[in-house]
Amino acid sequence: MGLRWFEDPGFDYWGSEPMAELQVDEAYLNITLASDVPRPLFLYQLDSDCERCPFVRKAANYVSTVLKVNTKTTPTFRFYTDDDQDWKSVNASRGLYCEVTPDPPLGEFGCYDLYVQEGRCELTQARDPVSIMAPLIFWVAVLIALFSIFKLRKYLRLKRREKAEAGTSGETEAPPKRKRVKSLDTFRGIAITVMIFVNFGAGSYRFLDHAAWNGLQLADLVFPCFLWIMGVTIPIVISSHLRKNNSRHQLFLSIVKRSAILFALNIMLNTFTSSGNLASIRFNGVLQRFAFTYLVVAGFATYFTFRPDSGESSLLPSFIKDITLLLPQWLIHTTILCLHGWVTFHLQVPGCPRGYIGPGGYQDDAKYFNCTGGAANYLDLILVGPLRMWDRGPARETYHAVSYDPEPLWGSLSSVYHVFLGTVAGNILLHHKDTLSRVKRWLLYPMLCFVMTLYLVHMIQIPVNKQLWTSSFVFLTSGISFVLLTVL
Repeated sequence: MGLRWFEDPGFDYWGSEPMAELQVDEAYLNITLASDVPRPLFLYQLDSDCERCPFVRKAANYVSTVLKVNTKTTPTFRFYTDDDQDWKSVNASRGLYCEVTPDPPLGEFGCYDLYVQEGRCELTQARDPVSIMAPLIFWVAVLIALFSIFKLRKYLRLKRREKAEAGTSGETEAPPKRKRVKSLDTFRGIAITVMIFVNFGAGSYRFLDHAAWNGLQLADLVFPCFLWIMGVTIPIVISSHLRKNNSRHQLFLSIVKRSAILFALNIMLNTFTSSGNLASIRFNGVLQRFAFTYLVVAGFATYFTFRPDSGESSLLPSFIKDITLLLPQWLIHTTILCLHGWVTFHLQVPGCPRGYIGPGGYQDDAKYFNCTGGAANYLDLILVGPLRMWDRGPARETYHAVSYDPEPLWGSLSSVYHVFLGTVAGNILLHHKDTLSRVKRWLLYPMLCFVMTLYLVHMIQIPVNKQLWTSSFVFLTSGISFVLLTVL
């Protein structure tokens, strides 16, 4: 059946239905119509992750039947006596026969009976679902055990080495090796591990996947963490070059070269999804955004970073160097972020309300069906064209939205601020040598980031949204990155 370990339901058939036909996050729903029920009845469904959505038609029931239903979200079922359209508003009462919301929610490989009789729906559980958390808990426990064994072996090996060195203390000591910042390497390692797990399906766990539109889930943290940690390394690299009296112009040319290589690699990778057709190769992408943000942030940092021990730098008190030395860059990047926000909320998109940033599609009873992404999508259609956009974002599946690239070019502007906040952490690393002062600074900035997130979400009504890379998303994920680096 292809079912393994904890996710084996323990039986092969439910009635005449083979359990092997069920995929991950699917269950059987047996709909039984009583003799007094009018026919046909039309089944409509509303999923819990579809915000402000209508009920969408799923099936027409003339007789009792068994359906496969998705268990990834918590659905609400309605039966109507008419099907005058593909969707019905939440407030649509005409023709409504009955409604039911599963409690507890439907589970994977579960079997359920839905009885429709006398104007009411009654849902019962015929077979228990499997525990989808059991394999995740098991493998996390295995990894923790392996990690503990590794650390114990490393500790014992270190003790043996110290004992051996104590017996040969008279020998000449080896010159100290150049130390790496282990917290940065560990940060990258965590991000890469989560990225690999997410890119290979994340075990089909919904809470580990990307948010359908607004919101933040584990998969939404990977990309911003990579951008942020790239920003941390920028001042370290530039400071090293300036300490060696390297030319700023030569440094900038190397930044341009690296950005061009990243962009070229992005185009090459995108040929896999366009079959090499030059007319439809996607311009947007992860590496494209890395290339652009690195070029902008590192470019400005190259020309607005004081040389170590220069007159400008030495006049500043040490405890505020990480702030005052970045004042020109604060001004530049804050202006870019404000420009992104102004255009997003003031550009008039044809056929859409000004400032709309919703998923479009069926949301709000399809009132803004073609407005998915608002200004970001509109600018992409103008700049790169519909053939060069990737339309597989989660909004398309959940909201039945129009084609929308989940990594629009316009989001690159706000991503610049993400990388810049990383450079702020990098400058703290450079100008504060002891751990305590670094930790104090790295905890101050996330507090400010979280306060800004609350202000933007609740006062300005800018939701946390990765696909649009909103300013609230920038501050929230940057704050999380600051905290993670502090812990490491």
